[in-house]
Amino acid sequence: MKQTMRFKSVLIMADRTGALSFDIANAHDHVLNAGPGDFFMNRSWIASFFISLMAIIPLSALIYGIITIGLNVDINQILGWFIISCVLAFLMLLAMVGAPASVRRIKWELVIKERGAGNWKIIDDSAWENFTRMIRLVEERKKREKEELEKQKVKQPSWPAR
Repeated sequence: MKQTMRFKSVLIMADRTGALSFDIANAHDHVLNAGPGDFFMNRSWIASFFISLMAIIPLSALIYGIITIGLNVDINQILGWFIISCVLAFLMLLAMVGAPASVRRIKWELVIKERGAGNWKIIDDSAWENFTRMIRLVEERKKREKEELEKQKVKQPSWPAR
């Protein structure tokens, strides 16, 4: 059961001023057909595993302390349910962190394979219109600020005040 994902990649460039900008004119369309094997055999799951583990262990220890010390409950009575709930919480967090990371990684690898190494911004087709609109608004704002700055320079004399 392969799934088709459509997205665009845009090169992120540094301006002369050091500000980052996007090269929208050279945006490239990508189509990715990925199956469950691509999704699950991705190395992003390793990092997601450790992130989930680092989040669940302290939380489990805190809940264990609250149950045993705060509520004075004998942990031997509920140890089975406690372990099962901790494992289920870990698996849910792993899925919540790992699934988006895996999809991002698959897209990133396709862009690198097709366009080469670089600093790429990956945008889904559904978000492309919003992205280009935001870029246009930023460019218009910069243009207005530049015009206002030029108007202020014209109003002020070029020689220093005495």
